[in-house]
Amino acid sequence: MRRIGAILLALLPLAGSGAVMESGERRIVVEAPASVGKDWLGFALRADEAVNRFLGRSATTEPATALTIRVGTDETSNQPMRLCFSGREYHSQISAAIYAALLVRATVSRPGTVAAPPSSIWMAAALASRELSSDPRRPAQHEVDYEPIRASFRAGAFPDVARLLAEPVPPAKPILFRFYAMHCDLFAAAIQAANLTDGNPFARILDLEAHGRDTMTAVGFVLQPAFADGEDLQQWYQRVAPLVSRKGSRQSRADDVTERLEELTTVPTLAMNAGEQRISRVRIEDLPGRMEDYRIDREAIGRMHDQIFELSKDAPWLLREPLYAYMSALELLGRGKIRAFQKAMRRAREDFGKAVEKQRAVEALLDQIEEDYASPKERFEMYFDTVQRTDADLRALDPKVQDLLDNASK
Repeated sequence: MRRIGAILLALLPLAGSGAVMESGERRIVVEAPASVGKDWLGFALRADEAVNRFLGRSATTEPATALTIRVGTDETSNQPMRLCFSGREYHSQISAAIYAALLVRATVSRPGTVAAPPSSIWMAAALASRELSSDPRRPAQHEVDYEPIRASFRAGAFPDVARLLAEPVPPAKPILFRFYAMHCDLFAAAIQAANLTDGNPFARILDLEAHGRDTMTAVGFVLQPAFADGEDLQQWYQRVAPLVSRKGSRQSRADDVTERLEELTTVPTLAMNAGEQRISRVRIEDLPGRMEDYRIDREAIGRMHDQIFELSKDAPWLLREPLYAYMSALELLGRGKIRAFQKAMRRAREDFGKAVEKQRAVEALLDQIEEDYASPKERFEMYFDTVQRTDADLRALDPKVQDLLDNASK
């Protein structure tokens, strides 16, 4: 945490009950109601530190341009280094705007005289996602959890990188923005995992854009050394994103794995029921007996095999062996051994069902333990509250004595 002594705080009277708080060394000025000004300045300084880390810049170099943040006003501003907030905005709007302004300030020598680099928007979203997903009590710690994205990866759905970078979701739509920002965060994490050696990749992308390159050209040029032979940016991302997204991800619950496996290993078919056509799902091992013209589609079998393998990586340990048995059964089908496949598949389903029951029991126990758990803060909350109120009462009676006791205990 920054020491207060390292921040040059100047409190000047404003109209009403406002104040100006300024960090001289980082050239950030906050004009806000006195009750919240310190919090806004603290957030802006943490954001400035995060941007410097992101771009590989030194935090000791004084910025060339000051950033002014006005809070509690309905004023609007077209100046990139003057942000105005009414205080009624969503957290996502505030974070995205401040990160974008800081990225522009770190990249453009005279903000406002030239267009801001377009990538400052998706990079700001990535940084906002990390800030929004961190514990407010430990803002420097970013809790990585890409599980919502991994669910789409397991279904074979990947974002179009060109749209991701060029068509941002407005932060005024907080739910959609959080999902978009998480994708930007993962894209940035994939770039960081490439371990490129020719300078900081994000600073290079912004610099190329500032000199007239379009976003896809700039990003593709910087990432070119990480591409496999014949690979483009979209193919590179689809190759590396599932690996990067697994870092820190939580294991899926048994019911989620079961539902996804059922989708993968059954196919929808039309059936007559009471004279009406209805759609029902048929297990793949039952298809040969129901379809006279059954043909083995080895390409589809390969895709199913890969998707179950991907599913197994997020599955709890108890479910992994049965999932591997599904994959072995599919290999038999790929070789045309239909009867052996049917037998192996039914055995795999049986083993998987038994493993799911065990896993559900484990999850129920863990849920109960979590529900019954009381943190030390919760257990001693009444005691701490009493101590704090007593201290406040004594300090009100004789502040000088309490200050003396505080200094003596240091």
